[in-house]
Amino acid sequence: MNKQNLYFCFPLSGPNNGVKVISTYIHDAFKKQDVFNLITIDTAQAKGFDNFGSLSLNKILQTFTLLSSLSKLKKGDVVYLNLTPKGFAFYRDLIMLCLCKLKNCNVTTHVHANGLEERCNVFTRFILKKVNIIAINQSQYTKIRNCHKRTFLVPNALPDYYNGSELVANLKTHKKTKLLFFSNLSKEKGLDRLVGLIKFLDDKEGDYEINICGGILTKEHQNIFVALKEQYPFINYYGPIKEDQSKFDFLSTNDFLLLLSDSGYEVSPLVYIEALMSGLPILTTAQEAANSIIESGCAFEVTEDYEELYKLTSKFGQSSQDLKDLKMKCRALYLKNYSFEKFIAHIVTIILK
Repeated sequence: MNKQNLYFCFPLSGPNNGVKVISTYIHDAFKKQDVFNLITIDTAQAKGFDNFGSLSLNKILQTFTLLSSLSKLKKGDVVYLNLTPKGFAFYRDLIMLCLCKLKNCNVTTHVHANGLEERCNVFTRFILKKVNIIAINQSQYTKIRNCHKRTFLVPNALPDYYNGSELVANLKTHKKTKLLFFSNLSKEKGLDRLVGLIKFLDDKEGDYEINICGGILTKEHQNIFVALKEQYPFINYYGPIKEDQSKFDFLSTNDFLLLLSDSGYEVSPLVYIEALMSGLPILTTAQEAANSIIESGCAFEVTEDYEELYKLTSKFGQSSQDLKDLKMKCRALYLKNYSFEKFIAHIVTIILK
């Protein structure tokens, strides 16, 4: 029996970011299932972080190559496409959608960023008619569904790096409170807040260590960071982390994850899931995706009043048993709410509608 064609149109190369990471996991899961005749089209066009959203002749030429990759589409084929709501990629994706619809394909888009609801004009509605849209958090889902009824909510999930094994959360033996900032260093990602927190903790009693993993996106930010490292010896910078083993070593050996992005900036950060998977409690600014984790007691909202963060980390720093219990609770929450198998099954159900 012939398998149905599935054109998988997602960014699978280029700079390391959340969309690339989860796209790769979904692609590998589809390949392993072997349900479809999988035809992969890598839509990544940015060469670096500073290249996202910008227009260039090279991107225009690459778009023609992408469109030619869809030339063999035929009626009834399934197309699963990452829809980017901003920048040049938005118009590129709309052109790809138009071609898919002209070929009478069954199309599902996955939206990993905010902003599509702001583009729901007559033109966009016409192109998206009869297209399934997958949103990844409740707020995004509600906003898009107000202008497009074929919208489905599928919160992110990731495969378990530890393969279902029970977390071994030993009692804390180090005296330092270790905070992990695992994000690229930019204004939107909270660089200014990180600087403020470092200066605040420098004046406080207690032994802190701040471990920073991520890319430095601009020369200005690099200069800020070089000055910080020289002035504050309790911060460590490790650069972008690409290998899973290194990533999970960091996640499993620190005491708290720091996410300091602008309020509402994050749609569904994968590092939340990776932290819970590793038994790492989260200190986060106000984000839609954090609400349920905060309600569960595995994350704590922080503001620029760092006194509250200091009190919280000091409390757990004084009781290694309480911190161990919290880490076990985080791992249990991941196992309960973030099944990757159910995530993939939900996506397959939607794209076959």
